[in-house]
Amino acid sequence: MTTYAAPLQHSALEGDAGFAYVFGPRVLRRFYDSLDVAMAGVVELVGDAAASGSDVIRVLDVGNIGFNLTMTALATETDSVPDSQPTTGYTSLTVAPYGIGHSETLFGSVLMRPDVAAAIGLDAQLSRIPEVWGATIRGLVCTAGGAFSSAVGSATLPLSMDDMLDLVELRTATMGADQPFGVVLHGTQVNQLRRSAQAHPNFQEAVLDFAATNGAMQATNQIGDLFGLGMSALKTNDVITSGGAYKGFGMTRGGIGWGRASTGMLSASAVNRQIVAVLPEFGVVITEPNMSGNGSRKIEARAFIGVAAGSSSVYLQRVIQSVTE
Repeated sequence: MTTYAAPLQHSALEGDAGFAYVFGPRVLRRFYDSLDVAMAGVVELVGDAAASGSDVIRVLDVGNIGFNLTMTALATETDSVPDSQPTTGYTSLTVAPYGIGHSETLFGSVLMRPDVAAAIGLDAQLSRIPEVWGATIRGLVCTAGGAFSSAVGSATLPLSMDDMLDLVELRTATMGADQPFGVVLHGTQVNQLRRSAQAHPNFQEAVLDFAATNGAMQATNQIGDLFGLGMSALKTNDVITSGGAYKGFGMTRGGIGWGRASTGMLSASAVNRQIVAVLPEFGVVITEPNMSGNGSRKIEARAFIGVAAGSSSVYLQRVIQSVTE
């Protein structure tokens, strides 16, 4: 029994009759990168390895045909016409397993507050598996793009509008590279570029382009026309760093592709009753292993996917590098 001195004070009541803290009505999510590179159209599905007997998808390209070929001059009207000689090449994409699991005890499930369960409970984690898949693809794509063999920009200087104009010139000079072109930049690179645009004589008076790009930068990870340069831009902090430099990248659409091993056949499996769901279009299978002896339950998601850069003979690809800040 506690005797309280007058006047009653909260500091005295808190121990027996109050709370050290109470919870607000909802659980908030921290800052996070929500860019989905697959849904944004940066990468394209290049193949499905399911039931193929191999985990490697080979993507062919062909040259010395059509507009890439000219007729041979004949010395006389009776000369034999030589046969043309098409050329082929290929790139390879390897499908590999990726996985993530979540677990909680039955006792925890029973006692967990509804707002916490809606944020981090097992069912909530299950519903967010597509987001986890998107984040996984995004990381793989940024790794592939940061490894392109050629680069613009400097590893020791901030990204500048002159660097981006170098990309414009490359597109102009590269015949056949007239597909939509996009860049993927780190958030800091976007800020570097904005500061450069403020000082660049060719962009200081481009008020509408500057305002449109600046507004998009604040509201979304996608920018439809970066400073009027005729290229789209995506912003993600999954852009890799190496040697003190950000390794953003630019490419014609499809310059990086992803592949899968579709999991559709698993939905009909009567052998493993632990399969919760399959997402064939993403190469994902979600399982709930048998309950362990420690009174907990678990879900596991596995994705059979891969990412690879396309042929530089087919796509215009460049690392866009700048110093980290």
